[in-house]
Amino acid sequence: MSQSSGFHDQWRRVSHFLIGGLILLALSLGGCGGGSDGGGSSSSGAGQTPSGEVVIGITDAEGDFISYSVDILSITLTKANVAVVETLPLRTRVDFAQYTEMTEFVTAATIPPGVYTGAKIRLDYTNADIRVEDTGGQAVAAVVKDPNGQPITTLELTVKLDDRASLLIVPGVPAHLTLDFNLKASNTVNTSVSPPVVTVQPFLVAQVNQEDPKTHRIRGPLKSVNLSNSSYQVTLCPYHRLTGDFGTLTILTGQDTVFEIDGVSYKGAEGLSKLAAKPFGTATVAVGDQHMGFRRFVAQEVYAGSSVAYGTNDAVTGSVIARSGDNLTLRGATLVRKDGTVIFNDNVTIQMADSTIVTGQGTHGTVYTIDDISVGQQISALGVLSGAPGSYLLDAKQGLVRMQATVLTGTVNHLSSGSLNLNLQTINGRKVSLFNFAGTGTISANDADPADYRVSTGTLSLSGLSSGTPVRIRGLVRPFGQAPPDFSAWTIINTADVPATLFFDWDPASATPFSSVSPTGIALNTTGVGPLHHVLRGWVWTDVLPKSPGVQPKSASLPLYAIGYQGSVQLYTQFDAYSQALQASLSSGKKARLLSAYGTFTDATTTLDATQVFAAFQ
Repeated sequence: MSQSSGFHDQWRRVSHFLIGGLILLALSLGGCGGGSDGGGSSSSGAGQTPSGEVVIGITDAEGDFISYSVDILSITLTKANVAVVETLPLRTRVDFAQYTEMTEFVTAATIPPGVYTGAKIRLDYTNADIRVEDTGGQAVAAVVKDPNGQPITTLELTVKLDDRASLLIVPGVPAHLTLDFNLKASNTVNTSVSPPVVTVQPFLVAQVNQEDPKTHRIRGPLKSVNLSNSSYQVTLCPYHRLTGDFGTLTILTGQDTVFEIDGVSYKGAEGLSKLAAKPFGTATVAVGDQHMGFRRFVAQEVYAGSSVAYGTNDAVTGSVIARSGDNLTLRGATLVRKDGTVIFNDNVTIQMADSTIVTGQGTHGTVYTIDDISVGQQISALGVLSGAPGSYLLDAKQGLVRMQATVLTGTVNHLSSGSLNLNLQTINGRKVSLFNFAGTGTISANDADPADYRVSTGTLSLSGLSSGTPVRIRGLVRPFGQAPPDFSAWTIINTADVPATLFFDWDPASATPFSSVSPTGIALNTTGVGPLHHVLRGWVWTDVLPKSPGVQPKSASLPLYAIGYQGSVQLYTQFDAYSQALQASLSSGKKARLLSAYGTFTDATTTLDATQVFAAFQ
């Protein structure tokens, strides 16, 4: 493969997301169609063995796949006695590229108690829609093949848990399992050919009782509201399904929970009361946090009624790359038809009018109009879709547009009181060269300049920031035609201080990937290094060459070390046993193609203190 396009093109060869099986809770089963409470239950009658319950969610990590849509056929758990338990009632189509910022609950299942030692996921690639970004920033469909160059239909990914960290299911005692489908280790993308080719070599790991810091999302029709308990129940319908039996979940709300119901904003008890007035089966989406200590889900945001695309409207989500009058051009758009069909189309036009309802994610008491929507803003729009691929148009003149959190990455140019200027690299993960900022300023001379992007920081702390500091900023783009400033920040993260992920590969796979391996650490051999030799912190990349990086175990309550080979993965929780297994793999003739590690990186010594290490062999 040509490496002339630089690291970012090389990086497109390897990208990953997470599949997370999360939060084992005591939950009964229901159905997306609004079925009764008579599904599976943890209670048992005379002579029956009590069961435990598992709720499984899906998430992913940031990468350069624009779309990665495949079908999950099944998710099974294997007991120590070799019994296999299915946890996914129906095949479910998932676009993993849409879940970099959160985890989505996918199923609630009642399972027998006991010790579970393994897991398996079956994926169907027959109708996969996988797209990567080319050198010009355009989304290009890729062809999926196995390592022998043959088309892929279905894949099975298996993982064996470490004996010290098996999954124990006990009636009434919640547990927590995370399944991590590491696509950085599982996929190689060749963009030097047309169309691009994705070569899949699956790599799946699992971890018991892992805290997940991501925001969680729950979709499904309303079952009931309990005002006295400040909660409501939904029948779980993951992604954009309209039917199926995926279980029942209870969602807690509080005084700070923001509701948007039929395009109107409420807060706290008033919002829950308005939700209680909606009929059974009303579409809902909740965004919030899973509190592991209390094993409960608390909503930060709740959307319901016509504020949700659920059988009544078409919906489009993406980033505004240009605006002309009342028309928006979206890039990276996901289209959800009112029949539940999901389509990826990189460019979509949105038509607005003064009659369009405009809202802001997680805001209450602020009145928005279509004038507030500017270039760079991430939005979701509800309306009527027409046209064909390449020329889709969503009529939202009688619909709704919701401004969502927009994510910027770049480096600081300079600071002043209440503001900073940014050398902007990406907006919502896409290159800034894709965005046309014409019309964003009060006059053309004030239009947003990505080389010196002006961010209002308000009362946010700028401590520790200086010229050249890499940052990740969340917030909303300023109204169209009113810059400067260009952006209003909600949060600012100094990515130099955040946990790091090291990626290091060998091309071709190496029989001598390590200069040394011992219970105290691993020294990586730079001989034969491939295009990946970088540390990722908050979507900012640092090249570790020409130094030879080292990885050493960091004290952690739940460390995880994994070795993957031909679709199967063995997990370890002790680094000494892991180092011995690495040496044994090499001694048996296997070759390492990639190592990734997560933890704290020290630039001065090029050393990563790791709580997780994953090595892929062939």
